[in-house]
Formats: sequence, structure tokens, C-alpha cells
Amino acid sequence: KSELPVSPDELDADPWLLNAPNGTVDLQTGELGPHRRENLLTKMGGAEYDRGVAAPIWQAVLERVLPNHEIRTFFQRLCGYALTGDTSEHVLPMLYGTGANGKSTVLNALLEAVGDYGMQAAPDLLIAKRSSHPTELADLFGMRFVASIEVEDGRRLAESLVKQLTGGDRVKARRMRQDFWEFPPTHKVFMAVNHKPEIRGTDTAIWRRIRLIPFTETIPPTEQDKKLPEKLKAELPGILAWVVEGCLEWQREGLQAPDEVRRATGQYRSEMDVIGAFLRDECVIGRDYKAPFKVVYDRYEEWCEEGGEKPETRRKFNARLKERGQFIDRRSGPGGSYEWHGLQLLKKQNAEFAGKLKQRSENDHNAPENRASRGDGENNFSSSVTSVEEPPEDRFRGRI
Repeated sequence: KSELPVSPDELDADPWLLNAPNGTVDLQTGELGPHRRENLLTKMGGAEYDRGVAAPIWQAVLERVLPNHEIRTFFQRLCGYALTGDTSEHVLPMLYGTGANGKSTVLNALLEAVGDYGMQAAPDLLIAKRSSHPTELADLFGMRFVASIEVEDGRRLAESLVKQLTGGDRVKARRMRQDFWEFPPTHKVFMAVNHKPEIRGTDTAIWRRIRLIPFTETIPPTEQDKKLPEKLKAELPGILAWVVEGCLEWQREGLQAPDEVRRATGQYRSEMDVIGAFLRDECVIGRDYKAPFKVVYDRYEEWCEEGGEKPETRRKFNARLKERGQFIDRRSGPGGSYEWHGLQLLKKQNAEFAGKLKQRSENDHNAPENRASRGDGENNFSSSVTSVEEPPEDRFRGRI
């Protein structure tokens, strides 16, 4: 009997079907139907599907590690969304907690339940690194639920890659010693982190994707059950039914991140916005204010040094300020230096910092190697800084 060839893109292509050992689950209805050859399903879930089966240990674990009911049901909807091949939500769930809080236990149980539809990716999949190989992305082909567990401290998120992998566009990759090819995305990556990765971007394009889910409950050694993974494995049918129920809830209600997740994500964003903190601490914000590029950046460098922060380069700092949409860069006049319009250093800091700049300039001016070349001209660099009036606090507080 002759057979027509089938391309890899045609296999497991229906985003709403889940193959289980005892049949095919329609994820739009939660109903179980018979296996059908024409569905071209090659993957297999990790457990038989029974919509009515319970998973009491799994439920108890979730209530212990996520005691907030709204966060727990949100997490269920996220997992249900991840069970499909749909990628319309464009989100990056980030499970955060400092350790011994059940993140890995929960994700590993979910990976067991979804079987071939899930995978554990490298911890640095979404972390910025000097070089990466396109084979890392090739592993995502056909995957739905992807877990990246335990990112190291001090690492930076690969923001452009996150946007690419959560944006719904086709992914370009290749396997070892093979040509590049493109495939439609079906994956949703869940990051589990003990340390929040650094995010340098301030634009909404990255932050609208992040959903920080706080795992704040630390499980003491007296409560830790070494046999828990084995007990959860016995409940895989119930765990799979819980995920499918989350999928139906997601279709009815959407993801609907609760207030606690929004607050945690907003706090994360504030922690990462070093330049925003500098503006709040050191600057006046208003349309009538202006300051030279050099004065602002030099104060920013000093502020970072005082607080133990690593400053951005001058070029990146200027780009980040411009991204905020509040400030305009202009020349002070024909052939003059560039100024920021829309901000100025606070009056107190203006005087202190201008004095430091003047002293530094005078020291350089009086150095033996500089006297002959500089002459005795007066340095007036600080004059435009010290003359600014400080407005009332309520004109600029809280406007960053």
C-alpha cells in the first residue's frame, strides 16, 4: 500500500488535542475521545486521562506552597494554557522564591503529567550569554510546557530572546550538523528562580510579558517529605485532570493575573529600574528644566558608586533616558554641547556636585602637565547647574 509522506509540521499540529494513553483529549471541551490515525498524533501525555479523578496530595502541596487562593487558581490557568499549542498570551511566568519552597517539586510533577508535551530546558535558556547555539531553540519544536529551573544569581535576562520566544512568531533554529529551518511556536516557558534575573529594559515590550509568581512559603526540614515525588507520581492522572480543568478555566476567564502577582511584578520592575531610582533621588522633573549631558551622567556615575550599583555606559544611559519619553536631547546652541530638556539635578545636589566638578577641574587645570596648554581661562562649566531653582516637592515626586 502506497503512503503519502508527512512533513514534521503536520504531526501533532492541532493545538487543541492532547494524546493520552487511553484516548485523545479535546482541550476545548475536556472530553476524551478515541485515538484517530488522521489526527497524526505522535506525542503522548504522561498519564491516562480521567476528568473526575482526584489528586489530594497534589492539592495539599499546592495549598501549602501557594496559600493564596487567587494565585493558586491563576497558576492553574497558566498551566492549562501551557497544555495547549496556543501562544496568544505572550507571557513569561517566573516562579520566584529563595529556596525550599516547592517550585521545583511542582514543576517536575507537571512535567511528568504532560509527558512528551513538556521538557526541562537548560537553566540558562533565557539568560544572556556570550554565545548561544541555535540547537537550544531547536529543542523547543513541538513542545508546549517548558520548565527552566534554578537560574544562578547575578544573571541577566536575554530580553530580545524572551520577546522572540513569547511573541508568537516562527522560530528559526537548526539541529547539530543540519540546515536551519523555521517552525511555529507551541512552547510556553516557565522559569523557576531563587534569584530574580536582571532586566535592563524599561520598555513595556519586556515587562508586559513578565508574570512574577511569589513562592514565599519556606518548607522547614521537619515538613520535607523525601518520598513526595514518588507520591505525586501515583497521582499523575489527577494532576493531568487538574491541568485540563485549568485549560477550560483559562478559555472561560482568560489568565487574569491577581493583584498579588501584579504587585510582585511591579516591585520587580522598580527594583530593576536603577535609572528611575536615580531620577527619583537626584533630579527635578519638569518641562522647564534642562541640564548638560555630562553633568547628569557624571552625577549618575557617582550615585551608582555610592549605592554599589554598576552604572550603564554613557551611551546606554542616554538611550535609556530617551526611552522614557519624558526627556528631549538638544544642543545648547549652534555648535554647543547637548542638554537634557525636562530634568535638572536637585538644588542641594547641584551645589555639592558642581563644587566637586569645579574642584576636579581646578586640580586638572593646576596640574604641571596641564598649565602650559590650558592657560589661565576661568572654568564656567558649573554655572548653568547652580542657578536652578528647586521647585516644591509635590511638583516632581512620584512622576517617574
